[in-house]
Amino acid sequence: MMLSVIPAAKGTFQKAIPQSANSYIFNTKEHGAEVAAAYLELGGAKTMRDMLKKSSAEIINVYEKVNAVRPANTLGDYLPICDGKFLPKDPFKSLKEGGARGIKLLTGTTADEWCYWLLYLDDFFEIYRAEPEKVSPALQKHRARTAQTPEEVYQAWLNNRPDTKENFIEFTNQVDWLVGQELSAEYQSKFDDVYYYLFSEYAADKEMRACHTIDLPYTFGVSNYLEPNPAPNLVKIIQTTWAAFAATGRPDNELIPRWEKYSVGSRQTMELNSKGCALHKDLNTENLSALRYLYEK
Repeated sequence: MMLSVIPAAKGTFQKAIPQSANSYIFNTKEHGAEVAAAYLELGGAKTMRDMLKKSSAEIINVYEKVNAVRPANTLGDYLPICDGKFLPKDPFKSLKEGGARGIKLLTGTTADEWCYWLLYLDDFFEIYRAEPEKVSPALQKHRARTAQTPEEVYQAWLNNRPDTKENFIEFTNQVDWLVGQELSAEYQSKFDDVYYYLFSEYAADKEMRACHTIDLPYTFGVSNYLEPNPAPNLVKIIQTTWAAFAATGRPDNELIPRWEKYSVGSRQTMELNSKGCALHKDLNTENLSALRYLYEK
């Protein structure tokens, strides 16, 4: 998604398939400098030249040390740095203003993106609840410009529903992934064709649910630690659909229902799953309406 608004890439491509990451997930130069300082200190280095002299094993060792002292920043420390030159200072705003004009998109998320981080931290969602502004790009930026706390955002979203772990996990996925990605689709749909999806196939370990990257074994037709045996029918569906879009700018093919373009009026979303694919209207509109204010200043 970032590549579509980079000025230097303008005119180099006309179609893109951004999977699971909206352009609101970025860092400032100041945050990048903070992370670099942590690496220098824990790596016993005075300059980045010293770091570049280290072996890959040494770099991995430093990476593990940094993560040990900054556990809540396991995503936030490694986001693209928006310097205002190569990347616009606010790529999300650039997208809204037509920065990706002329590029057709096939885009979406998995249903349970944040569950991927359970691979690294068994208590990931407890860490998120305790330090949301360190984990969540959306809540961090919202808190920086308003008096509303992340807990207040969560309670407002609950709207008298029970405060359960299941509801909290749903909230986190909506806040940082689904709502931001659908807003990106909404913005770009005003300038070119957009086809929007939700990938809901679970990983082999059901605790991981439809986590971040679980769609990749199906995109590339390979097994991995999340899915050692990707369902052949879904592999064929994803590869045929992606190839159709790349070739024609439309994802339609004989393996899926007719896929209507995303628009503000219908918000058509194709759910992709080995048990069956279905096109939904307004699948996530309730959450989008409840949380879009986090993204829109």
